[in-house]
Amino acid sequence: LITMDGQTVQNSPFDLNVRKEYSTLCNPDQVINCSGGPEGIAIHDSGDIYVVCCKDHTIRVFDQAGLQKRTIGSRGNGDGQFNYPDGIFIKGDVMYVTNNGNHRIQKLTTGGQFLQKFGQQGSGQVQF
Repeated sequence: LITMDGQTVQNSPFDLNVRKEYSTLCNPDQVINCSGGPEGIAIHDSGDIYVVCCKDHTIRVFDQAGLQKRTIGSRGNGDGQFNYPDGIFIKGDVMYVTNNGNHRIQKLTTGGQFLQKFGQQGSGQVQF
């Protein structure tokens, strides 16, 4: 039996209850320019929210109340720079950011300090 917002979905072999919940991440008085929308999100153990802004070439960090704390990165192909980042994973105080335009993955501290990168354009081993 599947129910969605209290309505039963007929003839389903699955047992699932789905509710729609909406919340706002950003403070309405704060201007956030994440053109094209966010591409990825990760939550740090502290509760800070890391949002990948692909077309802005940055990672935006928000607190649990939705207030922006800092911006990590800029457009480019140098260490700690991004060219259309599109994914993020956080473990402890380290984040891994997939970087579509630069065909690599970067390892940074959650404070934004560059640690390591790997990958390059192509179809071989460790190429993206």
